[in-house]
Amino acid sequence: MAEVNNCLLPDEFKYHIEFNVESGKWVGPVKTPLTGEIMACNDAVESDATILNKSPYKQGWIVRIKPSDLDGEQGELVSGDEALEGFKAYMTEK
Repeated sequence: MAEVNNCLLPDEFKYHIEFNVESGKWVGPVKTPLTGEIMACNDAVESDATILNKSPYKQGWIVRIKPSDLDGEQGELVSGDEALEGFKAYMTEK
């Protein structure tokens, strides 16, 4: 995967947030995994999106969300091999 070099965060805090991420090979929307209210945006990422590459698990967070239906939606989340297979199917479709 290419390194991220731009991240445009939403101006308003709304439900069903989508924001744009740009890398050397791809530009497109990233949707939040759950519906809810954005409680905070990481302005540092918007100023320097390479933080997402340098520190993806600490300083590279994009938004913090207060889920509106965590119990109802968390069963739809996938990880590991299931997520990889879903991604491969999506990329094959595109």
